[in-house]
Amino acid sequence: MKKIISLILCIILVLPAAYTMAQQPEISSSDEQVGYSYNLLKALGVSVNVADSQSVKKGEFLHLVMQLINLSEGSGDVSSFADVRTDSEYFASVENALKMGIISKAENFYPNNQIKFSEACKIMVSALGYDYMAASKGGYPTGYMVAADQLGLISSVPYGKDLNLESALIMLRNFLYSDVNMIAALKDEGGFTSVYDSVKNAMYIYHDVIEVKGIVDSDENTGLYEGDFRQEKGYISINEVTYKKGDNTKSFMGKNVVAYIKETGNTDTVIYMYEYDNRTVEFAFQDAGTLSSDHITYYEGNKEKKLNLIKGPAVIYNSKAVNDRSYKSLATKGTRLEVTDNNLDGKYDVISIKKYDTYHVDSIDVLKKTITDKKNQVLILKDEELRLTVKKGSEFISLEDILTNDLLSVYKSLDDSVVEIVVSTHPSVSGKITETNFNDNVIYINDAPYIYGAYFEKHFLNDSIVNKSAKFLLSEDGIVQVLTDGETEEIQYAYLIATAEGKGLDNSIKAKVLTQKGDVKVMTFAEKINFNGTVTDSKNLGTSIFGDDGNGKEQLVRISFTVDNIIKMIDTNDNKFGVISGNENMYDRLLQYKFPDWSNIIYIPATSMFVPHFRVASSAPIFLIATDESIPDEKRFRVSDKSYLSSEQTKVVYPDTPENAANGVNIAYFYDVTVNGDANAIVLYNKAGTQALAGFEAKHGLVYSVRRAIDMEGDDGIAIIVFADGMFTRYFISDESVLNPNAEGYTFENPGIKKGDYIRFSANMDNKMNAMSRIFSIDSKTVLSTGINRYSGEYYYGPVYSKGDGLINMMPENAPYNYTDITNYTARFSFLVPSSVSVYDSETGDIYEGTVNEIMPYISNPGNPSKVLIKTSTNGSVHQVVIYK
Repeated sequence: MKKIISLILCIILVLPAAYTMAQQPEISSSDEQVGYSYNLLKALGVSVNVADSQSVKKGEFLHLVMQLINLSEGSGDVSSFADVRTDSEYFASVENALKMGIISKAENFYPNNQIKFSEACKIMVSALGYDYMAASKGGYPTGYMVAADQLGLISSVPYGKDLNLESALIMLRNFLYSDVNMIAALKDEGGFTSVYDSVKNAMYIYHDVIEVKGIVDSDENTGLYEGDFRQEKGYISINEVTYKKGDNTKSFMGKNVVAYIKETGNTDTVIYMYEYDNRTVEFAFQDAGTLSSDHITYYEGNKEKKLNLIKGPAVIYNSKAVNDRSYKSLATKGTRLEVTDNNLDGKYDVISIKKYDTYHVDSIDVLKKTITDKKNQVLILKDEELRLTVKKGSEFISLEDILTNDLLSVYKSLDDSVVEIVVSTHPSVSGKITETNFNDNVIYINDAPYIYGAYFEKHFLNDSIVNKSAKFLLSEDGIVQVLTDGETEEIQYAYLIATAEGKGLDNSIKAKVLTQKGDVKVMTFAEKINFNGTVTDSKNLGTSIFGDDGNGKEQLVRISFTVDNIIKMIDTNDNKFGVISGNENMYDRLLQYKFPDWSNIIYIPATSMFVPHFRVASSAPIFLIATDESIPDEKRFRVSDKSYLSSEQTKVVYPDTPENAANGVNIAYFYDVTVNGDANAIVLYNKAGTQALAGFEAKHGLVYSVRRAIDMEGDDGIAIIVFADGMFTRYFISDESVLNPNAEGYTFENPGIKKGDYIRFSANMDNKMNAMSRIFSIDSKTVLSTGINRYSGEYYYGPVYSKGDGLINMMPENAPYNYTDITNYTARFSFLVPSSVSVYDSETGDIYEGTVNEIMPYISNPGNPSKVLIKTSTNGSVHQVVIYK
């Protein structure tokens, strides 16, 4: 049902002192209140930034409140406050709040100040229409805090000077439960008549959402007491009233819940739900004592505890009710029991028995609806089981999102129908089995006890398992189920260099592979292999691996392999081309991506805001391939660990025409590109070999030490230790000309660089520098070489004075006039989370990798004398920071 209500047309009347407020559930734990508040706001479509829980900005809090009353968008193009820009995310909310009288006109609003407790009370009380009440209590600030208290807005919130995120979330939830002082203006024959809206709860008025409490008594799998009854897929019932179940909403079968129902047309949808007023005990079968018709006992440590049952409790086995109420024969080895008292009367009403089968995924066929296990068991899903849920962590995923090597817990009802599949996210354990206790189903890994399950017992357990070293996979409930015996932990990218078939007695297929870690290895294909998602004999791979001429196809692949270098799974590039649409399945198809116009594709830093240029994701491996086959493998095939390639070094051109290759032009292939333009894997070809490739990945870093040295080949020169990419690396310069780009005359005796200098350089595989440019001098504290062009951005050095609205104000010594704010004599830059943070402490001489949190004191404290060196991109965005303490 929809309500036509306009706050602007409301007739504001002074209400009597008595008023009502919807009663919200009492939650004992403050952590629970914060969690429920956040989830409710999220379900209502309100975006909450949880990055910094210690403070809430004034503009941010007002924006959240205005989202709750649906007035956070669209309000002209002129700002009423000097410090609220029209492109600020708070602009519309601030302007609408001013029009509504929620805030008052002033020169500045101070949106980036931490909001005070009294200011938050003022905003909320005014937004609900209770200014008259606050005025009668003394006005701002005391009157608004008293009014907020009487309205229940600050229930469970401690008084304080400033407001942190936890308190703000609880206040916002209280706001939703509060009555709005709203009077609808109706016109009749005698003129205007004012009537109270009969339902005044803010959550209902602004979001069409009501709260329902009750017991979930049926879902798409079963009824609470009738196993054969079930709702349509995606529906549940609470107290026998049917609702559509929102995405990622659990059914909580048999539990007492608080549900938030959105009324939309003829369908009421549960947008958020949580357990409420239940007492639940869960334990494993091995901890059970007596199982009788009127009580259950179980052991907690050495202490036996008793649970009294109602007469004829509901019995649910793997999400489906058992009609005869029997449960003792179902609670057997390998099961867990969850017993729930859903009305807190001291007797338990529901017994839920959970038991799963384990599958260690080898392959999945979505079309045939089959999952093949590594031990050759096959799970065949029936058509009617498409209602099943697949869960991974706290998220619900699709069947096709299950990957090779995933460990599944498959829950089946008594009629062998699959009800739920849980993909384990439990961390694996590596180590040696030091002891076994078969009586208690326990193995000791590195002397720590772990319970093992039926799958492990069937496939891996034997008398000689002691002293076995391996990696162990645990199901979601922490039970050991799989011994992997050295398979790689996850699928990784690799570059397939060559393949060959064995000759004579050796008929195995071998492959030369450049791994993501940069190792060139010769590997063997397993006899049975998961190839592009389908299990097949490796001898059937044919031209898909070798090509028509019988030679290996050089291409990017995904593989998993054992410690013995046996390839168990391989996904190959099928030569299909995608575009950046975000619709491709990034696991099932290893695609090259392109834009409609391939001309002059240019690499730019990963933190840049520009699209449609390709960027390199922070964890993406970059496979550097020299096309000259005369170069040794260790020089020809490399992997860069850089998180981005700077376009100041060279252009990358596609397509790979013969002319480009003949001229030694870099050719790049981009794979698995996200909608943001981030490529998750790159293959970069260059005809010129290692020197060109090395120059293509120039690094930036802090100089730690410089000294005269002789290298392993007897060449005279200098050794430089540089802190780059979070590590110290020793480089050698044997050619004095490398020192000269900044100024002529530098020699090995006077190299022109010292500890604390910031340099840009490139080096070959032997860590010999072939190019070096000093950017910042620790002696003069000036930037000597910025490397300015339209793609690289510029470097600046100086103190940072303020931060606000995503900008930093800085007074660099080398600020160009076009960046300068004449009023403040400072340069202003857009501040992003930088891709690189380094710290040089002049007092201790320490150099180390920094964090974003270390940057903040230098930005937020104008009196801090320390300075920073920043690198900006072409749009003025900061993405590299060096802190000089």
